[in-house]
Amino acid sequence: MADPERPELFRFTDPRQQRVHRRLLLLGPGPAAFFKDACRLMGTGFPLETTPHLVAHLLREVESALRDVLLPYGFERPTPCSHCGSRPGSHKKEIKAILAAYGFKETEDAAEAWLRLSSWDEDAGLARLAHRNALGRPRSADDVLGKVWEEMQALLDVVLDRFETQFLESFKVLDELLGKALPSGADAKRLRNNVPNNLVAFAYFFDKLQNPAWLPVLRKEGFFAHPPPPESDDEAGTIGFPPWPESRYLARMAGVAGVQEMILEITLEIPETENVRVYEDLAGVALAVPPDLAAKWAGKATTWLQSPHQILLPEKLGALVAHLAKGAQPVEALRLAEALLEVRPGDRKGPSNDEEG
Repeated sequence: MADPERPELFRFTDPRQQRVHRRLLLLGPGPAAFFKDACRLMGTGFPLETTPHLVAHLLREVESALRDVLLPYGFERPTPCSHCGSRPGSHKKEIKAILAAYGFKETEDAAEAWLRLSSWDEDAGLARLAHRNALGRPRSADDVLGKVWEEMQALLDVVLDRFETQFLESFKVLDELLGKALPSGADAKRLRNNVPNNLVAFAYFFDKLQNPAWLPVLRKEGFFAHPPPPESDDEAGTIGFPPWPESRYLARMAGVAGVQEMILEITLEIPETENVRVYEDLAGVALAVPPDLAAKWAGKATTWLQSPHQILLPEKLGALVAHLAKGAQPVEALRLAEALLEVRPGDRKGPSNDEEG
């Protein structure tokens, strides 16, 4: 059910939509979010004049992500046009390659629907539905939208089910990338766009990655710019802190001479987060680099102690105090120690009038 006033409270009531959303998370948080917003718009009685166009745009993003990840290993996309960047005819070729790789016949309902929805020649194609009609009125929420919405959900349900059963096939690309001695920007883009962007795939890649040559290309591609937030469940009253494979990689590479200054720069660029596990990894970075470099970073750590959730962070920062002190960085060591030892009010209420003080 969707509440337009509070979209964060959206809950799936359709089991198929919930199943598709869960499987889209295997691709990455973006495609899952696009689909969820499409469900929200379709479930709120078309509150916007442009709802049909917005839903079609969202579904195009989901379909594009699906192709990027499911394209079979070794498939070569046509060279894009030097003027417009398009690849004529490539869309259908990609879909047919995916259908063949995952065991679909082109005569199956899902295959026919996918090819039809991807066509510019079809009035019910996603491209025609998404784009405006010159300066005319937006498309109304007619039967065409309802049919496309139903077909797209059925298509995603069937294709993602097949993908889930063959999920480990995408790890061939990860293994190939791990074998790169001198990775390029194109390799980083491939990691971003053509393999599942989820915790399982990234943990596999980053936990195996021992090559510091990846640092600059990963940095440029933005891999260190989006630490995962905590995962809260308001109904259950719980909160979780997912690991971030990228920060674990930084902590491991921090001990490699020659890249420590770059790693320090990267950690200073990472946005603030409430995920304490990320801060634990960054504290590990500071412990691995020389004290003079750690001192440039330690001041940032004092703000992390304001969080009500600490886990192992105080212990790591305590070790950092010792690291700084032994490394002739007394000012930063004392400043961090002061923050660690600051007395803060607890949750316990003071004594009532009937209690002794």
